[in-house]
Amino acid sequence: MRSPELVFLLQSLTNVMNGKDPAPSQNATLDSERLIALLEEHQLTPLLARHWCRNPAGRPTLRYEQQHELELAYFQSGRQAVLRQTVVENALHLLQKKLDPVFLKGFAILPLLYREAAERPMRDVDLLLKSAADQQRARDVLLKAGFTASLPEPEHHHLAPLHDPSGRIGFELHHNLATPPLPDSFLATLLNRRIHDSRGLYTLDPVGLFLHHALHAIMDPIDSPFLRDLFEVGALAARLTPEQQREADELARAGGIHTVVSRSLRLAHNCFGTPLFLDAPPPGPYESWCERRLEWTAPPNRAGRLMRHLARERFNRLCEHPDERNPLPWLLTCGAGLGRRALSPLAHLMNLPHRRYVRAPHAFMPIGPNTLIHDASTGEVHMLNDITTQVWQAADVPQTRAELMRRLAGRLSVTDARAALTALRKAALLLES
Repeated sequence: MRSPELVFLLQSLTNVMNGKDPAPSQNATLDSERLIALLEEHQLTPLLARHWCRNPAGRPTLRYEQQHELELAYFQSGRQAVLRQTVVENALHLLQKKLDPVFLKGFAILPLLYREAAERPMRDVDLLLKSAADQQRARDVLLKAGFTASLPEPEHHHLAPLHDPSGRIGFELHHNLATPPLPDSFLATLLNRRIHDSRGLYTLDPVGLFLHHALHAIMDPIDSPFLRDLFEVGALAARLTPEQQREADELARAGGIHTVVSRSLRLAHNCFGTPLFLDAPPPGPYESWCERRLEWTAPPNRAGRLMRHLARERFNRLCEHPDERNPLPWLLTCGAGLGRRALSPLAHLMNLPHRRYVRAPHAFMPIGPNTLIHDASTGEVHMLNDITTQVWQAADVPQTRAELMRRLAGRLSVTDARAALTALRKAALLLES
């Protein structure tokens, strides 16, 4: 049973998709706090705020400060869109000298599904290159131009995001569309079908855009704005002609993604009534969990974060076994993970006398109370605040954790010192010796 707030959002998005004004608010029982939390969870605030600004009759009943926050989010998204466009033009100028990247996901569909760039916020811009070699060449070009690399994601189909010199826009360079990778022949077909859009940029054709969005939406429903992803899947599906629908069916089968894409299409159909032209297996546990996911908002406390972690484990299991109804394997995985987390402090204490830490051999420069560090092997640049700087300075020779804590006693609180040690280790700036 869907909540009134989710039902209202689905009706509003359906009307936006069909070129109508958002649904008028006739339900006095809407919880405005929960409605806004759902908007933020699914990154829909700028889209619906824009429509509600222009059509007050369709706006739900909100307090003045809530309405003001929505409008402010819309204007901030517009400001970010202007900056993003400038950075993209600069990156494209650099890459088009040697490569022809294909734009994916949000930036690719902007002119198709949205009236303004402000309606579709995005944290990064995704580019597809023809091969892993071209992917690496594109990375080298951007690094040479002053872009910086984030921490790498192992065994992923795109490189660690590269950020422009301002640090506000990220670029993800892909050589495939999924992990594990899709067949090379399938990718070659999609690239051969690429088109120039109204901006003169390479994008996948309408069939390729639909397939990629449908695949992306259902493969990562936990940490992505799931409802917005399904909205885009449905909107792209609604734009396909009968011939393109047939081509989508054939290509999905050829790429081995027919089942996944058909499930995504059915979820979009259930939300927005968009066309359903692919045969999908009967709904199972995966679809049930996706329905629950639509109702989630940001976890307010540790218990909420724990529940989301457990749900992520369930989704990971269902990605491999979509029809598995026995919860025991999932519970065993969760139990093992919680057990490792509970025992990790004890394991750390057991190894403490033998484990020594020393700072990584990177070039660094003090800047006031802070420290700038450059990792020449990855191109990453780190700026340490005053607290982590003190830990960095203290770790000039191999020392145990206890020795480091003694050196920092009197300068930092135990809590701050431990947090800084953990942060430096996670960033691979503090190494085991």
